[in-house]
Amino acid sequence: MRPVSLDIANYLQDQSVGTIGTDIFVGYMPDTNEISNNVIAIYDTGGGDPHWDELNFVERYPTFQIAIRNNQYIAGYNRIETVRSTLNNLTDHTATDSRYLVLHAKSDILYAGVDDKGRHIFTLNFRTIRTDS
Repeated sequence: MRPVSLDIANYLQDQSVGTIGTDIFVGYMPDTNEISNNVIAIYDTGGGDPHWDELNFVERYPTFQIAIRNNQYIAGYNRIETVRSTLNNLTDHTATDSRYLVLHAKSDILYAGVDDKGRHIFTLNFRTIRTDS
């Protein structure tokens, strides 16, 4: 089973929110070029206890975090709002080897301040119900 973060990155790319490896990254937020001033990073953050059925997972409850970094406050906020509206309440989505029964934000947008280069950081946390497809 693939990481939730990779499935989410692919979904965001499919919805034209960004491009994996250009401005969408899984597990890290690069800081190596001009594009790194406007990026989305997706992190797997654990989740709740899975539901078991005779030693097999029936449902998993993973969580993940979206982080946005942008030179401009309003542009960064608007980008994470686009991600929120794209992902929040997504239902019955199949991705490679998983089916997502539901996906929703478990917090509102959090402004985390600026990094050492003055770029604005926003985060948003999600939870999902996931089964094998």
